[in-house]
Amino acid sequence: MDAEKGEGVDVARRYHVKGFPTFILVNADGDVLDRWMGYEDVPKLLETMDVALDDPITVDARVRRFRSEPTGDDAKRLADIRYYSGFYGDAVGYYKRAEALSADSDTNWDQHVFDALADGALYSGLYTADEVGEVADAAMRADGRTPDNVLHIARVMMRLARGDADRFVPYLSRAIEETDGVADAEATRARLLPDYALHVTKDVEAAVAYKKATLDEGWMDSSGELNNFAWWCFENEVNLDEAEEMARKGVELAEPGTERANVLDTLAELCNLKGDCREALELIRQALEENPSSDYLKNQLARFEEILKEQEQKG
Repeated sequence: MDAEKGEGVDVARRYHVKGFPTFILVNADGDVLDRWMGYEDVPKLLETMDVALDDPITVDARVRRFRSEPTGDDAKRLADIRYYSGFYGDAVGYYKRAEALSADSDTNWDQHVFDALADGALYSGLYTADEVGEVADAAMRADGRTPDNVLHIARVMMRLARGDADRFVPYLSRAIEETDGVADAEATRARLLPDYALHVTKDVEAAVAYKKATLDEGWMDSSGELNNFAWWCFENEVNLDEAEEMARKGVELAEPGTERANVLDTLAELCNLKGDCREALELIRQALEENPSSDYLKNQLARFEEILKEQEQKG
């Protein structure tokens, strides 16, 4: 179902869908038996389905069974279901119970707890960055960790740190160093190399080159990729002249409407950062003409008007 159109909107709300794609296995009455998220190839999807269909009871029935006869399998299944429903606190509790009940399991429980805590911090404000960091440290040391695990932890900690390099650099450094030469991790690792060059080796030129290498082939002719590059430069306050050039090209290539509005917003931010708030304000007005219903752009307009007003008052 398209969860953003028609009856899909109500169905997504009913089943607490938090991201796409979400798979929900239900019985004839619409009661949830299992759920999971993410793209899978056919063999993996069939394997997931086989596990779900091997013990097809409702979530409520599984909860009752767990309370009377707790097992690691039920704890893990309930943890996953609650996690994919956006109930992160419940998921953390079930993952910890699963670990206690599964002494012989080689599952990396620290990674599961980290994911639930991190999403709880990012999307629900349930946990602080420090709380997530404690589990991140354990997950980075876990015997069952994989290269993808450590790279994922570094990316999440960067999001949580919100620009506080002192907080995320230790995770970024370890992830890059630990995955050096790991073929299966090259694609994921490449996305972190720009930040590694910026914050660890302090090499801006290398960081820009790494960022360009992550973009799709033919990115110079894609408004979306041009915008991606220009926004990254803006966020990190580097390479601003080229970023502005790419954003202006992106505006020319973008389709009218939301796509063009997004690139205009990036260009406005760059102009403001370079000291030309007057042009930034005009660009946001153009963006609103492209996407007049956007509350974000309305807030941007008010923000730039206030900045320009303050600048004019200072002379």
